[in-house]
Amino acid sequence: MRATGTEDKREDRPEMFYPFLVKNNTVSTITDEEFSQIYNKDLEVFNDDFIQKLKEKYENLGYNFILPIADKQWGRWRWGYSIKNKARLQTDIIVSQSKNGISLYKKQRPELDDLPTKKPKTIFYKPEYSSGNGTEQMKNLFGEKAFKNPKPEELIQDFITITTNESDIVLDYHLGSGTTAAVAHKMNRQYIGIEQMDYIETLAVERLKKVIDGEQGGISKAVNWQGGGEFVYAELAPFNETAKQQILACEDSDGIKTLFEGLCERYFLKYNVSVNEFSQIIQEPEFQSLALDEQKQMVLEMLDLNQMYVSLSEMDDEQFAGCLNDDDKALSRAFYQTEKKDGE
Repeated sequence: MRATGTEDKREDRPEMFYPFLVKNNTVSTITDEEFSQIYNKDLEVFNDDFIQKLKEKYENLGYNFILPIADKQWGRWRWGYSIKNKARLQTDIIVSQSKNGISLYKKQRPELDDLPTKKPKTIFYKPEYSSGNGTEQMKNLFGEKAFKNPKPEELIQDFITITTNESDIVLDYHLGSGTTAAVAHKMNRQYIGIEQMDYIETLAVERLKKVIDGEQGGISKAVNWQGGGEFVYAELAPFNETAKQQILACEDSDGIKTLFEGLCERYFLKYNVSVNEFSQIIQEPEFQSLALDEQKQMVLEMLDLNQMYVSLSEMDDEQFAGCLNDDDKALSRAFYQTEKKDGE
């Protein structure tokens, strides 16, 4: 039950650090109130004195007080503290006692789809895994080498087979050429793909359209893919990002000076920016003598990078009027499953 590998310390996942209580081969844990005192979220510190008091309390009541410890360091469990997991402690944990102490193991339940659908091997190697195969698949879709070193569908298929079941959600936060989304779609998984580069429109989006149309490349024949399904494509609503693009589009110093006046009134600048001081600087010969790209860079550095896009909680603020229309706002609320505030 103790987590291993990377991010296995209690500091990595504080909500997964708490004691298991074992008595008569039955596993339970502490109360919600006691759990809330183990870790201070505001100060980001653990209350080890309180943990020691808990240990003394429960050991006096006849419990074995077990914490995730490895190599004399605090670790964490694989399960977080929740109502669901507290209930599972009594049904899904095997208690093993030996001269070295008590060990806890999670039961495997194939009937509950708890086992992987395919046993992974130590080394992943197939000819189909080569990047050359991925490149060929992209050429077949787009008629050219559209992306550098794309992953082949067969590789992603094996990853998804090992780690998920049908209808599970697959996340790829560097969508790139869209291989993960395409394979997840063909394998009847839900998926979320995130990409910051503009080629998402010409690669991933167009690739998924071809998948829906029933393209027969990659793993299509292996999974008997016949097409169908749908996906939603949405973009973040830009705010300071709009100002950034306007700055980059300026063709001369006069354009930058004119634009700067509007930036101060419309967009968010860094808190330490002196508007009056910079208004004087852009009029001086030293600024005028700078290369146009350097002038643009100076103005760009004034933008607050935390306000590049409109956040969900602020999309109805007057400051962001015009960034989203009513349909955009309705879609955002539906996507994030939030309700419109009264009076809006």
